[in-house]
Amino acid sequence: MLTLNQTVKKLETFASGHKQLKSNFLFGQFYDYVANKGEQYPAMVVYLQPNQLTENTDTFSFQITIFDRIKKDLSNEIEVLSDINLICKDLISYFKNSPTERDVIINTSVTLNDFSDREDSETAGYFFDITFRQNFDYNYCDIPL
Repeated sequence: MLTLNQTVKKLETFASGHKQLKSNFLFGQFYDYVANKGEQYPAMVVYLQPNQLTENTDTFSFQITIFDRIKKDLSNEIEVLSDINLICKDLISYFKNSPTERDVIINTSVTLNDFSDREDSETAGYFFDITFRQNFDYNYCDIPL
């Protein structure tokens, strides 16, 4: 079973290996990334949502925001949104189909919400929620007592 730390590390590994993202990754809030104008783009920000335990399932939920710089006149907005849309699909495909990422099951019904110039950031991209489900058997023997 993966811990939160291991799950976030898998998301960071995706960002590090993606030829467009090139390690531009933050676990935190969107505005924390864009507040530092010297950061590199495109970028991926992962924000933790509530963790859910159900019958035999442990579910980590994250809001993923992937974005890039846009020009002040917005002349490259469609190009940026198109590129970022593909990166979002790459992330979902990576966890859905990768032979090395079989520890968890992700939701594949995802709504990609576009944005442009959010919080005066001169960026455009998409944010979406993704969940990672894994078995959880409430094993008493696993408790460090």
